[in-house]
Amino acid sequence: MSGAGYAALLCVLPLTRGLAQGVTRLAQADSIYQLGDRAASARAYAAVLRLDPQSSRATFRLAQLTRDPAQALRLYRRYLELQPRDAWGYVALGDLLAREGKRAEALREYDIAAQLAPGERDVTVGRARVLARTGAPQRAAEAYAGWLADHPGDAEAWQELGKVELRIGKPAAAARALQHAQALAPDPTTSIRLREARAQAAPSLEPTGGGSHDSDGNRVTRFGLSGDLAVADAIRVGVQAGHERISASSVSPASLNELSARLALRPRAALRIDGSLGVLRLEPTGFGSSPLTTPGGRLRLRLRNSAGSAALEAGVQRAALDASPVLLAQHALRTEVGGLLTLPLGPLRIRGDGRVAQLETIGETNHRTRLGAALALPLSYRFELSGQYHRMSFAHQTSAGYFAPRLAETLEAGSYVELGDGAPFTLALDLGAGAQRLAQHGAQMGPWQRALRLYGYLTARIAPATQLQLEVEAYDAAVAPDAVSTSASGWRYASAMLSLRLAIP
Repeated sequence: MSGAGYAALLCVLPLTRGLAQGVTRLAQADSIYQLGDRAASARAYAAVLRLDPQSSRATFRLAQLTRDPAQALRLYRRYLELQPRDAWGYVALGDLLAREGKRAEALREYDIAAQLAPGERDVTVGRARVLARTGAPQRAAEAYAGWLADHPGDAEAWQELGKVELRIGKPAAAARALQHAQALAPDPTTSIRLREARAQAAPSLEPTGGGSHDSDGNRVTRFGLSGDLAVADAIRVGVQAGHERISASSVSPASLNELSARLALRPRAALRIDGSLGVLRLEPTGFGSSPLTTPGGRLRLRLRNSAGSAALEAGVQRAALDASPVLLAQHALRTEVGGLLTLPLGPLRIRGDGRVAQLETIGETNHRTRLGAALALPLSYRFELSGQYHRMSFAHQTSAGYFAPRLAETLEAGSYVELGDGAPFTLALDLGAGAQRLAQHGAQMGPWQRALRLYGYLTARIAPATQLQLEVEAYDAAVAPDAVSTSASGWRYASAMLSLRLAIP
């Protein structure tokens, strides 16, 4: 052997011994992995990569085992550099991106997987799961339906389709899918969901009760009863009756009664339309004013694009100002038109909203304008942080019994979080904390003061045919954006409404 050949052999031998040790260590790591010890497995695969950085198997396993999303992302991408033709590597990467709320990137990885392994269940059903997980249930339902058209014996896919149909407000379709799943593979969880879907599709009665209280001593007690039925999947009609008693410590109480017809439409997951139309009966006592019967109602439209990043809400409402007996005695009514637009701005969301309201009382008409802007950072499709600015103004001051500053400005940090999917519960919290300043008519702007708000919504299914709902709202500010303030000094307000939806078999 020549000197040059001997030198080359000396260079290759350590590399060969390292690779051999890597193979041995890989077998040992696989054995530990089979035992289910996550931490020990991760250490073992990391040791393999130190000996053999080209080990694609160790790279993939370590990506699966690490709890650090950034490290897992780096490892999956490294694995695909080593194995660019492995569809399941793209599936794993897509699932990780979906868990991080990056739907568009996740779907691009699934597109590559579909090219490499067309017709594979893991790819097709996995893509549907990504769509469902990242807030695109309508597209998920279409993907599941496409798979099941050619594979009607897939019980798991039927079960997942039923769950998605429930989310998009089509309980009858959900019940059909879940019935297929249960017939193919009986399962207790599927049975529970099937009963829930049938309960949601059934006619319902919903008694409600609750009230509110503010720091000026105004108290409102509310009771109501509503009922509705489905005339088609995602189309429900019904009626609603409500009674309120409004009282305060120094004046006679008043009452408000309402009777209305209701309509709720959800032709697609991204589009909701609901409204009501009826009559309001304002009945003050002890103020020298007569009762008033007048029309009331609301109409609201909510539209969201398929990617979930842009949204539009618009609505109109005519309602009584029921914050105090004095307002009912003044026959105070609010007619309001408004909208909210959300648009993507890179990883952020920018929102703008506006409302214009006409406030009518006996002998007086006032106008209120509300504008707002927010910059939000969605950390997932169910959790976001935001910075918000709100501006409210009234055309002129009033003696009708509500607070009407010339201008009110609010700066706040906000957060929104949503937990659960309705089975068995959903919890949503919208919180805001910041500062507010006011200017009375004919006066300069005052100093910044504390402004806090809270909105919470909880639904809990306590039986297949029974759902409990709790809604709470609170403010600690001089003027609130969505409630009627009755004074300007340290005003605080809290309300709660509890309802029970009962399905009728």
